[in-house]
Amino acid sequence: MGLTDWEADEIPRLLGREPTDTELVMFSLMWSEHCSYKHSKPLLRAFPTDGPGILQGPGENAGAIDVGDGLAVAFKIESHNHPSAVEPFQGAATGVGGIIRDIFTMGARPIALLNSLRFGSLDAPGTPRLLEGVVRGLKDCNVADDDVVVEWVPGAFEVPFASMAMIHSGEFDAVIGLGCVIRGDTSHYDFVAGECARGLQDVGLATGVPVIFGVLTTENRDQAEARSEGPGGHNVGEEGAHTAVEMALLARRYVPAHDHDHDHDHDHDHHH
Repeated sequence: MGLTDWEADEIPRLLGREPTDTELVMFSLMWSEHCSYKHSKPLLRAFPTDGPGILQGPGENAGAIDVGDGLAVAFKIESHNHPSAVEPFQGAATGVGGIIRDIFTMGARPIALLNSLRFGSLDAPGTPRLLEGVVRGLKDCNVADDDVVVEWVPGAFEVPFASMAMIHSGEFDAVIGLGCVIRGDTSHYDFVAGECARGLQDVGLATGVPVIFGVLTTENRDQAEARSEGPGGHNVGEEGAHTAVEMALLARRYVPAHDHDHDHDHDHDHHH
């Protein structure tokens, strides 16, 4: 079941007794990263749930507000952070589909949809210094600045897709995936860190282009900073740059050009 040790200990305290099997499953579902009610409930309680204009408050598929002239507006908000992290496209699609379903069940007709996207900060601990380390490492290998292309993505989970897209452009001999994932209080860390690592490996194996894993996966910020030090210190990005050059040279020796998703016969420059 998707419960942390702390959550498993918290349930008997909240109930004042040991939970039944059914209750334990319900807690696991409601507190999961999918529903995320343990995070959202305190915030949702801050909103008003009754009043002269409220026709339907919490308890049904969607809320409904009287806007006058015999008309009502139904509203629904849904968080889909876990499905969207595991499978971004389908996670977002099922989130929107669920909202439309809930509006229909209230006898209303959908007239507007808004996807409010929220991602982690691009200024994650260690990431800028990892980038600096990569640049240093490539320079050590005599890679020109013009041959280095940097692309920023919303978070670590999106790094494999971005790597695949860049390789498909046919302009790159190697790709280095950088980022920082720090363990939190939920299982979200395990999903993101594991899927990012596997995704980068899959991209490299599928395309024949070296894809280097430079994403920090740490228990805390101090560990992240210790692995992204400045010149002369330990920097995973700088190590990744050296690895990328070595693997790109190895690929040129052993991987046939037609096995790459990009065509080396084209007259264009190649980047790292």
